[in-house]
Amino acid sequence: MGKPSIFSSKYEQQMKRRRINIILIILIFISASYFGGKYFLNKNNINININILKNKKITEKKVDNQKRNISADNTNKKNTVPKTKNNINTSVENEKKLSYEYKTANGSVLKINYKVKGDLKEFLNLEDTSSQTFYDISEDKKYIIFDDVTSNDIILADVNGNFKKLTKMNYKSYSTGHTYKKDKILSYNPKYVWSRKPHFTRDGRIVYISQLPYFRKNGKLYLWVVNFDGSDHKKVGFIGNDLNLVTYAGYDSEGNIRIKSNNVIYYLKKNAYYLSK
Repeated sequence: MGKPSIFSSKYEQQMKRRRINIILIILIFISASYFGGKYFLNKNNINININILKNKKITEKKVDNQKRNISADNTNKKNTVPKTKNNINTSVENEKKLSYEYKTANGSVLKINYKVKGDLKEFLNLEDTSSQTFYDISEDKKYIIFDDVTSNDIILADVNGNFKKLTKMNYKSYSTGHTYKKDKILSYNPKYVWSRKPHFTRDGRIVYISQLPYFRKNGKLYLWVVNFDGSDHKKVGFIGNDLNLVTYAGYDSEGNIRIKSNNVIYYLKKNAYYLSK
């Protein structure tokens, strides 16, 4: 826009128009700047708000996940039952204690206790009011062996309640060729020790004490062995003179059974038929 000449007759009018045009241009420029800036700011504000919303949703999602994880942990902790005394008591409650009864030759009753837990059965002990019965429980606790004091019998029982007499019912003397029956010997000598104090060995046999093969009133005592099925009774060797002084004293490091008699220790080695000191 050129400046009018001062020599023009319309100079004043042209200058006035020029000023108006300048003012209009300035106003247009200001308006354009204002509305353009507002548009730019509004657009940026919208984007900022969108980003804020996105960040807010992400934060809320993280917090929600944390809450869920905490809730899941608490649930797992509730469902995980620690081993407490109550749990142990529950286990004990599932264990049953039962017993078998065995009637001896003189009519007294022996109570043989065992426990049951699931499919497992194990012998616990034998109760005898007279305290005369000698018994032993196998290492796996599946069998119990005891003597019937009155009849001089050896009785083997399993955890299912099956009883088996392992007694040698007669003895044949090869020197005389005569057979001696148990019942007849005991009838005229009730104190005779035919078969007493049975005990398990680690080689699958059973040992017991007897005065066989001799029949004197105050005869010596001998250690005998027999198989689980009651077969193959064999004399092992002299073990003492007093039944009350004969005790079983466990096993040595090789699994050989020890028998103590009058302060003397005898050993019966695995599968052997002789005693050693």
